[in-house]
Amino acid sequence: MLQFHRIQSVSHDFSISRQDIIQEGQLARIDAIITEAPQVNINTSWYITDGSNEQKAGLVVNGLVSCISGILTKASEPKNMMILQSDEGNDAVGDTLVNSQSVISVGNTFLSNISWNASVGQIPTCTASWQAFNMKFDTGSQNLATPGINIVNGIALTGIRFSIPTATAGTGSNIPSAIKPGDVTVVAENIALGVSFSGLSACPVQSVAVSIPLSRTKLNRLGSLFSYSLEPQFPVKPTVSLQVYQNDLRNSSLDAAICNDPFVNLDVNFLNPACGGTGSPSFIIRCRGLKLDSQSFSNSVGSIAKTVDLSFSASLGAASDLANGIILSGQGRF
Repeated sequence: MLQFHRIQSVSHDFSISRQDIIQEGQLARIDAIITEAPQVNINTSWYITDGSNEQKAGLVVNGLVSCISGILTKASEPKNMMILQSDEGNDAVGDTLVNSQSVISVGNTFLSNISWNASVGQIPTCTASWQAFNMKFDTGSQNLATPGINIVNGIALTGIRFSIPTATAGTGSNIPSAIKPGDVTVVAENIALGVSFSGLSACPVQSVAVSIPLSRTKLNRLGSLFSYSLEPQFPVKPTVSLQVYQNDLRNSSLDAAICNDPFVNLDVNFLNPACGGTGSPSFIIRCRGLKLDSQSFSNSVGSIAKTVDLSFSASLGAASDLANGIILSGQGRF
């Protein structure tokens, strides 16, 4: 069982679809039938560190293949997720009073969205969402029945039990507590019009956001209330958003870009803490095969500088496609 660290928020919900059964001669419904499996959602956010959380979420962070290769081959999902709660006044980290704990567990989860955000003055954060088939509530934290269900008939799996180990703080000499905004760099060639991303006149980046939306399609069949899988809906189009200050103008024009419109690449590096921003990479997001979709300029009285907002899109390919999509590399991979 793997523990996420640096979690900042977690929320969960479920909804049930019903169809009223009514008949002539009677105003009130005689039943409200559940027509499909409940929709279960879980959302989390954490401080970006070394890529270990991303690997626990089901992504590949070895820097060698597409980050969703484990999802494509079904090696990393579905999975079960558990939320440990301790009594008021006790930290969950290090709590050994197992009889006073409780667990909310979510079964058969599939990653539906993940995004990374970094901006000046804020700790870089990752947010992730999952869709699931089941939610279960238990008092205690030891020898509990799994929240996983048999997707053929919707019945809980039997004979599988779990216990929550003692939670840890996830600290150590080789584990950053968090990445400072001063230790985030964006590396790219001249990927936009009018602004420079290279050389001494490179534009100052104010924020960057990388998002992978994994919209899921339910696969159903007659004879079963539950979907038997939640498959990613292709094409999957990751997006990259940047806000920069315009520095020196770069010779370029829109008509020339239309005639010469190559794919571009961009790297976001999260560095280990070190004086002068010279730390080694702790986590790297490599965005490959980007296309510029929009670019807007803004300036007003009182503003520090003219800002430029840039939006890019990419396309996720096969597991071994290194020219398109998002490739992750983290020192915390296991």
